[in-house]
Amino acid sequence: MPPLDDRLLELLETRFAEDGDLFTVASGGLYVADPWHAKQILANAEGHYVEHSDFFHTSAGVLGPREIQQRIGREARELLAGFIQSSAGRLDGLVESHLWPSSRLPDAANHLLADYFRPALLATHTSSRLPAALTDVVKHAVLAGARERRRRWQRALLRRRAHGLLAAEIVARRRESGPAADLLGVVALATAPTHPPEQAGEVFLSLLFATTGSVGFLLAWSLFLLGQHEPPGQIPLSATVREALRLWPVAWLFGRVAARRHRIGPAVVEPGETVSVCTYLVHRHPAHWPEPNTFQPQRWGGANPAAFLPFGWGPHACTGAALSLGLVEELLRVITDRYHLSVAVDDPRPHTGPALAPPEFVLSLSTRAQRGGEER
Repeated sequence: MPPLDDRLLELLETRFAEDGDLFTVASGGLYVADPWHAKQILANAEGHYVEHSDFFHTSAGVLGPREIQQRIGREARELLAGFIQSSAGRLDGLVESHLWPSSRLPDAANHLLADYFRPALLATHTSSRLPAALTDVVKHAVLAGARERRRRWQRALLRRRAHGLLAAEIVARRRESGPAADLLGVVALATAPTHPPEQAGEVFLSLLFATTGSVGFLLAWSLFLLGQHEPPGQIPLSATVREALRLWPVAWLFGRVAARRHRIGPAVVEPGETVSVCTYLVHRHPAHWPEPNTFQPQRWGGANPAAFLPFGWGPHACTGAALSLGLVEELLRVITDRYHLSVAVDDPRPHTGPALAPPEFVLSLSTRAQRGGEER
């Protein structure tokens, strides 16, 4: 796969326009933009691909067996559902402290979500050194473009420090009795005693990236689009969030390695070849979306269409999708009930990396009283 830089997205768009649903890129394997083939690849029901989970991937391979993945997913979802239900009253204060009256996004959205999820990620009895280390992880590894702002040795030092502190805390958590009090406890108990604490720590960092990074980018994309487009009529905020995910899927590229020779339509895939599902192209496929490049939240009047894969597909699809959507919708409700939005951006091109993040922009909020009490 070519490097994940800003040029790749433009290259894929060009090749899709020229060659259609299946195309290759030099040294990058096969790319797929057709939703039917995309689902077949991600579901991997016929075992054509090496078993892979984007969420449970670690430096030692995919954490398994599948039962442990399912336990972590189920217990993390249950813990987060209870946390979100009990934390609704905090949203107003977080919006005011991080976004009002103006803020620079997407970073401000990531910091807002980091503050919001901190009690769910790490309970108050956690060692004081670990929260500080994870704050550094957010700053230097989660924020859009953060990795480019740090030298390789600096990133390696940060990873080593965070992994060491996480491993020590996980060992301590495994000695405790009772249910998990936070997401670190969920991972520690689900993986004990069969997995090294370092591997469990990497899975916990996936939870950190998902809650702080992915949800923060989705919130920022939604605000970016709302600040530029006044939706016609009374469009539900849920439709705005889904349209933001359609145009700018945070998880935009799913790479899989072929385990055996097989065909995808006319293309022959050899063992070891990389096949990449590009949800960015699936979501803008003109055969499945009228005016695919325009922001039209009103298109979301019914069920999700077949060409909508923002959270993957199959057994490894994101289990927290509904929680993420609901939280972003509630944050947008808090913001739009109190404020009018406007955005200013110099370069509208997205930041292209492992996640598809918004460009840097300034969000300005003005209270409705300041605008004469207008209503959308």
